[in-house]
Amino acid sequence: LIKTGICVGLLIVFAGTFESLGFILSSMLIGIPMARLYGGRWLPSVVIVSLMAIGLYLLFDKAMDVPLPLGLLEVLEN
Repeated sequence: LIKTGICVGLLIVFAGTFESLGFILSSMLIGIPMARLYGGRWLPSVVIVSLMAIGLYLLFDKAMDVPLPLGLLEVLEN
């Protein structure tokens, strides 16, 4: 029950930071603690969550043409 409550709290934080931080940073901000919550080690959690966030952004934005916010990383876009 505690893990479920923490997951719900993390998802609420994700919803609150999605527009301001952007998809990639908010996914990393939430994904790493989520991976740690379920027993992931630090280094694999950071690497895998980072790669997944970037990969999902590229998949949605470039391949499926679903615009996602970049937030603070907007300076990287041409």
